[in-house]
Amino acid sequence: MARVMVLIPYSIFPPRNGGQLRAFHLLQELAREHQVYAIIFQPEYELRQPRDDYQFPASVQVYGPAQTPPPTLFDWLPARLGSALHYRWLQRTWQGPASSVLLDTHHLLRHILERHTIDVAIFTTISSMVVAPLVKQLRPRTIRIVNTENIEHHLLMQAIQACNGNESKQ
Repeated sequence: MARVMVLIPYSIFPPRNGGQLRAFHLLQELAREHQVYAIIFQPEYELRQPRDDYQFPASVQVYGPAQTPPPTLFDWLPARLGSALHYRWLQRTWQGPASSVLLDTHHLLRHILERHTIDVAIFTTISSMVVAPLVKQLRPRTIRIVNTENIEHHLLMQAIQACNGNESKQ
């Protein structure tokens, strides 16, 4: 039985669209054979309520960003500045925009990875890949997989083309 951590940075229950259905069924199938730790951006009590013929797998251990992180020095700063500096501190870089996924899940990832030997970490969005270096740092032998429901690079290209098309018409 493998120990699998899944990062889903959005609400999934009850599943109503393709991404939610995919994440729900991924967890359901993984839970049949493996110990699953899921970081989901939705309160656990909502996940545990059976709805619309869907029952969230009871064996999945759920963690959510709402679980209070320990206070940091950055909490004393104004919100935007504190978040920006906290992100830069965690990433050890001054480059790139701050990621709310990293800020919201860092304490949960650290909690899980320090207490459990995780065999596989699954990231369900490209944006959630920002935490892959932390997984590698804390658990170098953990296999890291990105498993998204969309072809993100195509969606990004479409958005860029749409913006470029709009600019040329103005």
